Amino acid sequence: CSGDYVIKTGWSCKSNYYKDGNGCKHNDCKASAVSVPTNGYCSNKNSCNICTAWACNSGYTKSGNSCVCATTCSDKVTTKPNNSSYTTASCTACGVTTTIKTGWTCNSGYKQSGSTCITSSSGTTTKKCTASGGYNGYSCSEWSGYTTTGKCQQKYNEMGASCGSNHSGTCDADSWHRCCLQCNGFAS
Repeated sequence: CSGDYVIKTGWSCKSNYYKDGNGCKHNDCKASAVSVPTNGYCSNKNSCNICTAWACNSGYTKSGNSCVCATTCSDKVTTKPNNSSYTTASCTACGVTTTIKTGWTCNSGYKQSGSTCITSSSGTTTKKCTASGGYNGYSCSEWSGYTTTGKCQQKYNEMGASCGSNHSGTCDADSWHRCCLQCNGFAS
C-alpha cells in the first residue's frame, strides 16, 4: 500500500491514512456516502469515489432531503362569462404534461364586450322585424341607432309629425315603432 512504512514492531499508516486489513486507505474512505434522492444526482465524490454531496436535476429544487418539481402547471384563469368556453394549452412540468386553462373565448354567435359575451350582430342569421305593418320583414339593423325605448319613441313622434295624415310605406309610423321596439328587445 502506498501509505505504509515499516516499524520494527509492525507497521502503521502514514498521516491522513488508516489501516484497512493488510493495507492503508486514505481517511476520505472513512466517509459515509450520502443518499441521493429521486430526481437528484451526486454532485461531489471524494478521492475514494464516495458521494459526499448531491444536487437536484434540472427543473427540480432542493427541499430538505428531497428534490421537488421547481415549476408548476396551473390555470391562468378560473372563471369565464356565460356563453363562453375556456381556451387551453398543454403544460409540461417535471415530465408530466397537463392541460391548463389559459383564457376564454365567446361561443359561436357571441362576441366579447369587456368581460362578457353578448349576442353577435354579425351572426349567420339576421334578425327580422315580424311586427305587422309596412315594416314587416325589415332587418333589425335598420333600428341599430334606436337602442332605448325613448329613442324609438322620439323617432316615432318625428315620423308622425313629418308624415301628417299619410300613414303608409315609409310613413307607417305605428308599424315602424312596433318594429323598433321588437328589434331592440323591448316588445315581442
